[in-house]
Amino acid sequence: YHDCPDECPQSTELLFPEGVLWRGDKVVELNSNGDIIWEWDLFEKIGINNYNTWYAEHCGPGHDYILDWTHTNEVFYDDDDNAVYISIRNLNTITKINYDTKQVEWHMGDLDTLVTSNALSINGNIGSNEHYYFSQQPTFNHQHTPIFSDDNMYIFNNGTYNSEDLPNDPLLSSCQKYNIDEIDHTIDLLWEYILPDSLYTTARGECIPLSNGNILIETGQTANFIELNPNDEIVWHGVMKSTVGANFLVKIMKVDNLYPSSFNVDFINYHGTIENAFIEIDSLGCFGYNIINNGWNSDTYEIKIIN
Repeated sequence: YHDCPDECPQSTELLFPEGVLWRGDKVVELNSNGDIIWEWDLFEKIGINNYNTWYAEHCGPGHDYILDWTHTNEVFYDDDDNAVYISIRNLNTITKINYDTKQVEWHMGDLDTLVTSNALSINGNIGSNEHYYFSQQPTFNHQHTPIFSDDNMYIFNNGTYNSEDLPNDPLLSSCQKYNIDEIDHTIDLLWEYILPDSLYTTARGECIPLSNGNILIETGQTANFIELNPNDEIVWHGVMKSTVGANFLVKIMKVDNLYPSSFNVDFINYHGTIENAFIEIDSLGCFGYNIINNGWNSDTYEIKIIN
């Protein structure tokens, strides 16, 4: 985070008391020497006229009068698209940025939580369907961990603002899969798995497609991890319970076993005992061995042969 620049208004007539600080994000890329070689400042590129009214209305002494304006919680580079993707949690928006030009290729988000008047920013109108937003509006909010696979995006929908429309209903989080058509500029919600209200989480969460066709779900503050098959049946369910402090999950991954580096070396024509071992050389003066990698890391093996 960094504080809003001097020209950024510190308060508005309707929402902010005097002295509120705006805090936003800057995405940076560092080389091996720690030098910044690429950056994207959300104050400059999106503009403060676009903000989430929910956070504006809840900004008070409990938050030290600091407006957590953007809270970008995910950033990654896609080599195939030469694009940077960011998840701007507090604007309920996923943004795709051209790496070379730093121009926004699209925003995908919930327009209802944004202020749309005077919302023109340097790279287009974040609060309008006309230019950079898709013609459909997704249903996720307060989202985490977008994952792109082919033309689809998997995302964890925390559902933090659902109570604004349905105050008597329980808050629900869900896992969603969207198809993204950049040519027709449309999105389509292909699949959604709604978690029970006992697994609702205001923060964190993952929805991970697996190579076997299943989906792995992680529920952040409620610390459950669930694997679903293509029929939405639970095939594996774990719960993390800590004896010290709160139970929080931040990131999970499924691995083949508990040993990232596990291997055996099987020498052909190995004879003798441990104390007096030898390898029989064949008639061509050669010997052979097999390296068996039982782990899931891509390891480099170096074997020295000493006469």
